[in-house]
Amino acid sequence: MLSANWYHVQLLSVCIALKGNRTNKRTNMPTTISSYFADELTDWGQSINYYNRETDELTQKLGELICRNSIPGIAEKVEMQQDALNRASGHLLNLQVQVQQQLDFLTSDSSFIDDSFISAETENKQAELRKQMQELEKQFIDVKYNCYGFLSGMLKK
Repeated sequence: MLSANWYHVQLLSVCIALKGNRTNKRTNMPTTISSYFADELTDWGQSINYYNRETDELTQKLGELICRNSIPGIAEKVEMQQDALNRASGHLLNLQVQVQQQLDFLTSDSSFIDDSFISAETENKQAELRKQMQELEKQFIDVKYNCYGFLSGMLKK
């Protein structure tokens, strides 16, 4: 399985090459829609990478809590939180792959595709990714704050 960092590097390299390019240089056709979609995908990719870093930090904090080993039955409670983080991380990786695939579709030879090639299917895929990203962000916030609440409560004991 490829790491989230690999996808982050790929996403950034494509976005750097495309930034500011609103016309396909080969065809001189407008690329407003494809560049907008790519900007949106780039933002989502950056958010996903941020959430991955937060997941790693929370996982580390849960590990530190287990190392304290002074709270009875802590391992089972930590495992529940870690499972929630793992599920969220899996969803993040899945969405990250889909975002990268959509971004790859919108580009050709480091240029945006012509807007005339943006089909209803492509627009529907973008809308679906937008919906998934919104749901994922809501779910991640819940997992994150539940974990913070758990950590705070356990550290008081």
